[in-house]
Order: sequence, then structure tokens, then C-alpha cells
Amino acid sequence: MTSLRPRSLIIRPSALATLVLLVTACPDGTTNVTTGGSSDGGDTSDGGSEDASATVADSSGSGESGSATMGSSSGVDSSGGDASSGGAESSSGAAESSSGGAESSGGGSSSGGGAVCGDGVADPGEACDGRDLGGEDCVTQGFGGGTLTCLDDCTDFDTSACTTPRQCGNDIAEGNEVCDGTDLSQQDCITQGFLAGTLACAADCGSFDTSACTAGTGSCCTQHDAIGCDDATCQASVCMADPFCCDTQWDNICAGEALADPNCAMACANVVCGNDLIDGTEVCDGTDLGGQDCLSQGFSGGTLACAADCTGFDTSACTVDEGCCVAHPTPGCTDAACETSVCAADSFCCDNQWDNICAGEAAADPNCAAACGVVACGDNVVGGTEVCDGTDLAGQDCISQGFAAGTLACAADCTGFDTSACTNSAESCCSAHAGSGCNDATCQNSVCGIDAFCCDNTWDGVCANEALADPACTAACTVCGDGLVVGSEACDGANLNGQTCASQGFVAGTLACAGDCGSFDTSSCSNVGGDCCSAHAAPGCDDATCTASVCAGDPFCCNNEWDAICAGEAIADPACAAVCGPANVCGDNVAAGGEVCDGTDLVGATCVSQGFTGGTLACNGTCTAYDTTGCNNLAACADQDIGSSLGNAVASGNTAADDNDLNPSCGAGDAQDHVVQFTAPAAAQYTFSTNGSTYDTVMSLFSDCATELACDDDNGIGTQSLLVRNMAAGEVVLIVVDGFGGGAGNWVLNISSP
Repeated sequence: MTSLRPRSLIIRPSALATLVLLVTACPDGTTNVTTGGSSDGGDTSDGGSEDASATVADSSGSGESGSATMGSSSGVDSSGGDASSGGAESSSGAAESSSGGAESSGGGSSSGGGAVCGDGVADPGEACDGRDLGGEDCVTQGFGGGTLTCLDDCTDFDTSACTTPRQCGNDIAEGNEVCDGTDLSQQDCITQGFLAGTLACAADCGSFDTSACTAGTGSCCTQHDAIGCDDATCQASVCMADPFCCDTQWDNICAGEALADPNCAMACANVVCGNDLIDGTEVCDGTDLGGQDCLSQGFSGGTLACAADCTGFDTSACTVDEGCCVAHPTPGCTDAACETSVCAADSFCCDNQWDNICAGEAAADPNCAAACGVVACGDNVVGGTEVCDGTDLAGQDCISQGFAAGTLACAADCTGFDTSACTNSAESCCSAHAGSGCNDATCQNSVCGIDAFCCDNTWDGVCANEALADPACTAACTVCGDGLVVGSEACDGANLNGQTCASQGFVAGTLACAGDCGSFDTSSCSNVGGDCCSAHAAPGCDDATCTASVCAGDPFCCNNEWDAICAGEAIADPACAAVCGPANVCGDNVAAGGEVCDGTDLVGATCVSQGFTGGTLACNGTCTAYDTTGCNNLAACADQDIGSSLGNAVASGNTAADDNDLNPSCGAGDAQDHVVQFTAPAAAQYTFSTNGSTYDTVMSLFSDCATELACDDDNGIGTQSLLVRNMAAGEVVLIVVDGFGGGAGNWVLNISSP
């Protein structure tokens, strides 16, 4: 098969660089794929856990780190995070330590080569150290989820709290799986570099199957601006013989090659002259004239039609103005004196055609004055040899001049058109698209002046990024509501440009973007938290000096929650002396600092608030937890009491048979639920999950039948839920197993503690 015209292969340097990167394998032969979010679009939550989103060491012992899926081996936090033994927290200086679950900035045993096991830093020769897991977790170790910890001697990881290893074929991409069956990790043909098609997962879950992806979206049998076409078999056959069709544009020659290619027979089976759709090499088809009319065919007016065989136009209904001062396809003109004078000097005008030259000669000939009158450029009337005149564009526009959109104008001398405001595409300059050019001429011309590829080939992601960074494109790209912070925008929708309530001078709260994208909405920000010297759920505390000092060393206290550790840090911080006074003393009947309660001071708690229906609540002897031995019965809203049971599947059932007791705050979880009461057997961190359930769960923790402590939608495996909470010995929580979006089904509850 031969091409009907010469073409050169257009190779873009940036594209070559991308190709080299694409074909270079990782050193270990693996492919890294990042997935995230809820597979069903649900909300996620950290369940109230303290999390710096990475392993961050606080060498002073005052930091807090971890995640909803990460625990600490043997209860020891060597990196300075939260840990407890018996629930006690005490402080010395800015450090936190306890005799049973110490938080320490030093100590430990040497692992050789200068490494110190126990210092919270994974030195060379150590696989891990405390919470410093070197970026590893249960998933990277080949498990489906759970909590990865470090062995006490820092030589390896402890995977005992990790969940079941991944299983290729269960339609859940887990562990190091790139995909699994129908779970494509939110990928499709487009994200894999194609323009259309159906992406699938390889049988081994280690890569994608792109055999049904195609490089193009237009019909193989019709010319279009994009590369490739919508039939993979036809596209491959045509482009093998004519690479131009997949490298630059699927033009009329490519369409003709497809029509003649046996491999395109099925793709082109519907190419029929008479279906009012231009296919293949058709010039027109019925009412589809490809934007042409009598004017574009050189006539003065009339109605253009398509020839019966679709190979050309029928101009029989087009009309001709044979005036001497306008060009027309026939010889001679309507004024005999003018015609004689012009043809005496230029016989072509009477022997062949009265073209633009003849019309110009008439306009300049004194013998034609009566016929032509005065032709003046600027009178908004096309006359003589004028192509256009001011607002009179002779029926032409940007589209008829070969552009996709824009505003056509007339040149100042009326001899041609001004196409500077025409564009090659109706698509936005600020996003990638298959065609060349974009919908703003100023922006398009500026970008293409630097990167001609954008106007000659495809306005790809590189072109879009160049537009976003180009001052000439500010007006075109500044669109409030598109999620992009551009130009004078301070923010745009959920994109806050890295700002928070804290960066706006507040202590805590949720920052939002104003409706005009020009400023921030701080109505949900707050400068006031709770008592600096006592734990409370809100971030920050009610003294700005104390808040700033504590949060400088422990950002968790201002970003998440002012918990017992933050309160302890405040009591030990000289900057907080004015509001906290002397350290708390257990037994003085005043709950202060990190005390949960103190004697008769129960901080407003009762048996009912602890999940019971009645009885007398007391404080234990160390002021670290409540004594619930005087409380009785299940909470009025509990369906089941499992005591202090730990392990996988400690409880299970089907919520279809349950009522709706409590409503979680996340995942649209207002469905039939099952409420399980659990009592912590010891002061420790507990992990609750619904891994193994057969429907999309939502799980929350309540301290009583009205007070929610935490809520999670999809932090577990797939669409399952997972929450982590530090609990005091004897503390009672109600675990609510609910369903996303009102769903119900078989559920499993797992409870573990490091």
C-alpha cells in the first residue's frame, strides 16, 4: 500500500524522553503502582488516631506518630511516639515516658556498625527500629493489610499482626498487586497512554492487559484531526504501512487506506453514500456538506448540494453575480462598455473567466465608473476586488478558513482576512486534548511560539502545563470552580493551595475556599480549643502562647486532637505555667494534666456515658482509667457484649436482621447495624476491623449511645473498615458495624492489640 503524498515523521524531544522512561524497567523488575481512595467513592477517616502520614521520629520524646494501621512492637515507641503501659503517662521535661511502655530518645542495644537498636532510627544494618519501618508496611510485605511492627532486636519485621496475604483473582488489588480482576486500581486505557478502549488486568495481577486499548477515537474510515482510530485491528494494519496516521493525524489518505484494507472491513462496513454522514473519502454526503456552501465554491449565492455519488458538490442551484466589479466564474460582465474596455486590455476576462484580476481592472477603469461606482475599503461593503470590508466578511468565518473556532476579522486593507483570533481547537488551553491548538488565540499563539508541537500535532499534557505557567494564558485558564489555582486565585474549590486554618493564623478548624476563589473562608476556623491542661477532642487549647509552644514540638496537638499526651506536654512546658500551674497530683480529687479522672472528679463521666445502663462509676487508684465494677447491664443500644475477647472473627452476623440503633458520621452509614460492646482487658492500642465482611461496611466507635468517638469507611482491605484506638484498662466502647450508603450484609468483626 502506498501513501499518496510525502510526509515527514514528526518526533518530539519530550515524547522521546517519555518513551525512554516508559521502556526502562525498574532495577528489581517490578512496577510500582499507587492506588488510593475509596473504591466506591466513600469517605475515609483516620479514626482519630495520631498520624503524621509517614514515620517521623521525635527525638525529644514529645512527638506523636503512627497511623490507623500501624502499631508499636511490645508497646515500646522508640521514636518518641505515644505508648502506654497500664495506661499511665508521665513527663519529665518535654519527654514522655512510663515504666511499662517507655517512650525514650535513647538507649536500646547496639546492632553493630554504629547502629543503636532502640533509638527509633533505622541505621545501616538495621531492618527497622521502633516506628521507623523504612516506609514498609504489611502491604509492601505481601499481606492484605494489618499492622507491621519491628522486632525488638531491629533485625527484621514482625508481621504477626498483618492480615491474610493477597490473593490474585479475588477482584481486590492488594499487597503489591498492580490490579486484580475487575479492580483496576482506578486505571483505564487513557491513564496507560492510549486514547480509547477497554483496559483489563493480566492473569497474574502483576500488570495491565492493554490489548483492547486503541490509540485513536475517531472512525477509521473518516478523516479526523486526532491520531489513530477506534478499531485496534484496523489501526494497527494501516499504521504499519503508513506511520503518519498514528504519529501525526488520521487524515483523508489514512481514511482511504482503511477503506482499501481488508483488516478494516468490519470497521468500515457502515460507510455508505447517502447516510448524511461524510465517511471515508467522501467529499460530502447528503445534507452533510462539510461546512461548504456556494460562496466557498466561488459563487455569489444560492444553495449548494452534494452530488449523488458523494464525490463532489452539485452547484446547479448556486447563483452568480456577473457584475463587472466582482469576480465570477463566467467570462464577461453585465455592463457592455466596461466589458469592452477591460477585455480590450485583457482578453482572458472575456475568453475564460471574469476573475479577481478582471474585477480589479474594472474598478480602476474610467469606462467602468458607472458600473462600479466608488469602491472604498472601510465602508463595510465588499466591492471590486475586496475580499472583505470591515464587518462584511462575505459570509466567511474562522471555520470556513480552516480553523476550529474563534473570531474572524477583515484585514485593514480589505485584501484578506485577519485570522489572528482564530484557533485550531474548541478545547480548553488548560487541559490536554487530542487535537492541535486550543480555544484562546492569545494563549495558543504564545504557547506555540515556544513549543510548535502544540499547534502542529497534539495539545498534550506538556502543552497544557505550559499554558498554566504562561502569563499570556492567565485569562484563559483562570476558571473558578475547576480545582486549579491559577492567576489571581487564592484557592479553587477543594484546592486550598497548601493553606490551612493554622497558616491563616487560627489554632484549629477546617479552612475552605470562598465562592469567588479570591480568598479563604475561615468561618470554620477557631482560635479557641479546650483547657490546655486537660485532654479534649478538639485540636489546640484556649491559651495561644501555650498552644503555640506545645504544637511547635508536637503538631498533632493542633492538627488532630489535644489528647492526654498534649495535656501532659502542656503541664511540663514552662510556656504553659500561667494556665496549668503545678503538676497534677493523683488523689487530690482534681482531674488535671493527663489524668482521666481523680477521686470524686470523674470529668462528667457516668456509667451510662461508659456504655452501661446504670450503676456507680468510680476512678481507679492511679487516676488513669475509670473503675466500672459498679456499673451494670449492657448499654441500651448494644446488641451484643463480647467482653474482652480478642482475635479474628470475635463476632459476626448479617445486618439484614438487625435494626438501626446508631448513625455513624461517615460513609453515608445510616443503615441497619449491629452494636457490639467491648471492654479493654488492659491499657493498650486496639485495632478494630471488618476485614472478611462480604459487603461495603462502615464502622464507628461510640462511648455511649449518643457520643461518637471515631468513624471509618474504607481504611480496611478493599471496602472494609478499620479503626485504631488507645484504650485504658476497663474502658468500654460500643462498636457499630453499619453499611455504606444504606447497605446490609454478612459482617465479621476482628479485634487485635500489639
